[in-house]
Amino acid sequence: MCFENLKFGFDEVPVTYGYTFKQLNFSSVYTELIKEAAGCECYASDLLIDLNTVVNVQNGLTDESSVLNKLFMFGFRDMGVDHDAFIKSRLEDGYHYRSIYLMQIRKSKHTGKYNLYFKRAA
Repeated sequence: MCFENLKFGFDEVPVTYGYTFKQLNFSSVYTELIKEAAGCECYASDLLIDLNTVVNVQNGLTDESSVLNKLFMFGFRDMGVDHDAFIKSRLEDGYHYRSIYLMQIRKSKHTGKYNLYFKRAA
């Protein structure tokens, strides 16, 4: 797996959308990530590092600009959950992840809708 291939294509369909950030339903995304983290022997809670940023936006504690268009990566291995910079360095060293998930929130310039994209990339 090459780090540069970890992205969303233009033909991707959002898993949910809303006319405000708070209308986005993250339930199925959180469920999938939590189930995957449950298979980690240690450091499963590292999943929360990036998710806390999203939750803070949902709760009005942080400005949405901190998450819009950012590509969140969650790399799952037996010993924990990695995020984008660590995933990149490990993949460059030939490391194989059990799974890698991608999540991105975009706001349409045309409709003003918020779109949540999520997929298993590896």
